[in-house]
Amino acid sequence: MEIYRVIHNGDVIGSSHLEYRDLAMAVAFGRFYPSPAYDTMRPIFRKFTHAQGDRGQSVDQDELKQYYAARDALGLKLVSSDGLELATGHIHIVDWEEDDDLEIEVQVGDHRFWGTVGSGWRGQVLG
Repeated sequence: MEIYRVIHNGDVIGSSHLEYRDLAMAVAFGRFYPSPAYDTMRPIFRKFTHAQGDRGQSVDQDELKQYYAARDALGLKLVSSDGLELATGHIHIVDWEEDDDLEIEVQVGDHRFWGTVGSGWRGQVLG
């Protein structure tokens, strides 16, 4: 299964197989494996989970807006294992403080990414 790296300013902050893909929404997601460089971004991604309150019970819209602005300002990039930078709409990492299993969601607008579905790819396609 292919591995995708998430890059910030030339540093790999983590990787994922992007095991699940929703073709209709152009979104791929899966488990996120952070590298040590991720620690510098962790406070930004935790803004999202803090804004969610108790796992979505009460959403803080102001904190959510701050999160989206901070996340988008990072300029994260998605790179395939063969070194291709793939066009993305957003890269979102779900990082609950009490949970070691991080997840990633990527809106991918690059046809090269979606072309891998059905050509030896072993994940699950939704939709």
